[in-house]
Amino acid sequence: MYQLQNIFKLFIKQKEKWNFLNFGLKTTVRDREGKPETAALETLRNFDDNFMLWQYFGQFRYKPTDKFTVTAGLHDMSFSFNSTNIIEQELH
Repeated sequence: MYQLQNIFKLFIKQKEKWNFLNFGLKTTVRDREGKPETAALETLRNFDDNFMLWQYFGQFRYKPTDKFTVTAGLHDMSFSFNSTNIIEQELH
């Protein structure tokens, strides 16, 4: 008969964090470049709206022994103003 012994301790820890940031922005850009000074200003940009920034961070920790730990993480940001998204990973 064989007896199996658990020589590794398994600890798994997970953390998650969500952030939602809401910004209000009102901006107008007008110019008359290339036109006489008496010409009416031309509106180049007129923005009056809200936009959001979403952030997520998740972390996973694996500790097989008392002296060895592996930590992995994921950070995601999404910006609704220009529809961009970035994901960063980390491993320690």
